[in-house]
Amino acid sequence: QYAQCFFHYIYLTFKLARFIRLTNLIMTKKFLLQVTLLFLPLTFLCAQEIGHYKNIADTTSNDLIKLEAIDSLLKKTFHSDQDTFITYSYIYIDLAKKIDSIELAARKAMNLQYPLTAFKNSPQKAIMVINGVLAHKYKIKDSFLLGGLYLKKGAANFRLDFNEAVKDYTLALENFSIRDSVHLADAYLFRGQANSSLGHFVSAGEDYNAAYTYYENLKDYKYMLHAQQGIITMFSMNGFYDLAKKERDEMIQNLKELDLTEYLATEYYNQALDYRKTGKNSLQLESLLEAKRHQNDSLNGKMFFNIHAKLAEYYSRHNQLEMAKKEIN
Repeated sequence: QYAQCFFHYIYLTFKLARFIRLTNLIMTKKFLLQVTLLFLPLTFLCAQEIGHYKNIADTTSNDLIKLEAIDSLLKKTFHSDQDTFITYSYIYIDLAKKIDSIELAARKAMNLQYPLTAFKNSPQKAIMVINGVLAHKYKIKDSFLLGGLYLKKGAANFRLDFNEAVKDYTLALENFSIRDSVHLADAYLFRGQANSSLGHFVSAGEDYNAAYTYYENLKDYKYMLHAQQGIITMFSMNGFYDLAKKERDEMIQNLKELDLTEYLATEYYNQALDYRKTGKNSLQLESLLEAKRHQNDSLNGKMFFNIHAKLAEYYSRHNQLEMAKKEIN
């Protein structure tokens, strides 16, 4: 049945691609209706598949078959049905612990953290689930899983208690191995954010710099710059505007050298906000105009409106009403 769903999806995708080409991407109501009708059979088939796995999970008395069915169900519902995903994740984790498959339970506990924390606003429940697996941590041999449990627990605690989050991220760093370098980088980055929120700026700076180095060595330049952005944000939010400016200038240079121009508008815009806070009006306008010059490259959909709104505000404040009107229009 899975193969049927997959090949039907390929067939429908081919038909859609051919249809788009023939209609030259004219997005009329008729076009949208036809696209919707085209994918209805796939939606129905995949819904049948979810029901099939649910039925197996709910009726079988064989623990291994139940685990396999729930595993398939979780893959199908992670992005589409959070309630089903959460309900059956609990069942999977309890069953995996029952048959002493702690590493299987660990994987599902890690995956469960985000929907519980982000969608259900229940970080406490996520922590309880993870702690229930960590109670058997001596049976976990995979460093990715052991470090990952603490990393996910830190993400949940980030909503509740920054001090606890720092402890969790530290334990993640202690339990990841050198082959988990991308996750080590993440743990440093997140611990830096937690330390910054606590006002521990020296520790936060050390964490951000460690994350920057890891990402740079991994050639993950976007996250490398994300770590640098953490330093800039920390300085700016706490009134260290000169230090923020120095870091931001370096970051803008890095963005240009790495051809990541889609982030330039945001950096110039944020620099303009800092100039506004320090009363440097002419420099604020200069930065806003630079942001406007790069706005078409930005991937941030809100940036276009933010830039023009701030320019309109600037011109209004300086009695240049015609200029302000142009920005609004």
